[in-house]
Amino acid sequence: MWATDLLPYFFEEYGHFKQRLQTALSGETYHIEVQDARKLGYPDSSFDKVYAISVLEHIEGDGDSVAMREIARVLKPGGLSCLTVPAARHYSEESIAEEIYYKKPVDGKPVFYQRHYDEESLRSRLVNPSGLELLSIEYFAER
Repeated sequence: MWATDLLPYFFEEYGHFKQRLQTALSGETYHIEVQDARKLGYPDSSFDKVYAISVLEHIEGDGDSVAMREIARVLKPGGLSCLTVPAARHYSEESIAEEIYYKKPVDGKPVFYQRHYDEESLRSRLVNPSGLELLSIEYFAER
């Protein structure tokens, strides 16, 4: 089992999850490593399942589409990918130049980027570039 992130800022906190998972997985090794979703270091058809939880919406430019092609590449034929992204009635992008999470602004430059996908952009930016088949869309909301 593999878990990745672009930066290792949460890896130390994930240590207790790693210990519990390795116990629950009966000896299967749980790896945590730095990877860029736009250029994964895994061979083609490496995984039965790929999850991207609150990741793709933060990759600027066409990075979300590039990452989806990489997910499709490392997914075995017949494999399953589960993604979460923010949904909205209309597609939008925003950059935030205030302190957020672990990031602090320098010289007023944006430190945080995110997209909100409508159904058309979800298909055009994520599903279509990947070549994967969309099985279902589920919507969850917060007030």
